[in-house]
Amino acid sequence: MMAEQVRGKRFLNLFCYTGVASVQAAVAGAASTTSVDLSATYLQWCYDNLALNGQGGNQHLLVQADAMAWLEGDRGHASS
Repeated sequence: MMAEQVRGKRFLNLFCYTGVASVQAAVAGAASTTSVDLSATYLQWCYDNLALNGQGGNQHLLVQADAMAWLEGDRGHASS
């Protein structure tokens, strides 16, 4: 089900924790993922999980920030 919705699209994962949703989106063919969490530990887990699933690369952005503050600052500035 997720594959049909994310294939070729950008995927945003706020409060990403272990990054499981980002990994699933990447494996399903998302063009890129952005994973946001305040915890450096959680972002490392997300990074590790992407790599363990063969999804390392520049198309997967990890952002250490308060998700709501980041979203407010990013509003209207998304790139294609």
